Amino acid sequence: MFLDRDGTLVRHVHYLSDPDDLELLPGVGEAMRQLQAAGWALVVCTNQSAVARGHCDLPRLAEIHDRFLEMLATERIELMGIYFCPHHAEATVEGYAVACGHRKPKPGMLLTAAAELNLKLAGSWMVGDSVADVRAGRAAGCRTVRLTEDADPEATLVAPSLLEAVPEMLVPLNR
Repeated sequence: MFLDRDGTLVRHVHYLSDPDDLELLPGVGEAMRQLQAAGWALVVCTNQSAVARGHCDLPRLAEIHDRFLEMLATERIELMGIYFCPHHAEATVEGYAVACGHRKPKPGMLLTAAAELNLKLAGSWMVGDSVADVRAGRAAGCRTVRLTEDADPEATLVAPSLLEAVPEMLVPLNR
């Protein structure tokens, strides 16, 4: 199970750069506990252009992810890993102006995570709040969930929140 971070698991903060600004979205703890109890390995895959744009450096991003892991631990949730892409083609920080194959909507982050963690992409899910998340999941061969109030014909499933998506995600699909 691959999950986007911002807008999917935590409140979206434009260019998050302070661990104190992290806030789990309502129902995320319960949803992730249900997925974990059903046997899903939980992996976060997140674009982090705040690094490329100079709003946050890699040590600060590590602090943010440490705080995120602490928050999940209090909810009794364990992640298999956090994968992130710090690149952006329009970066202002030297060395990060890269059209990277790991930046969603490209599937590189999911492919790397699957290979490193020995996860099967077919039958897996990519959950996110953006078209880029859905496209990355589809390109990697996953089923997809788009968290939105709007229709999304590209997504396997559309739901307003992760908690509301879980019951349908746990039913085997014939696709």
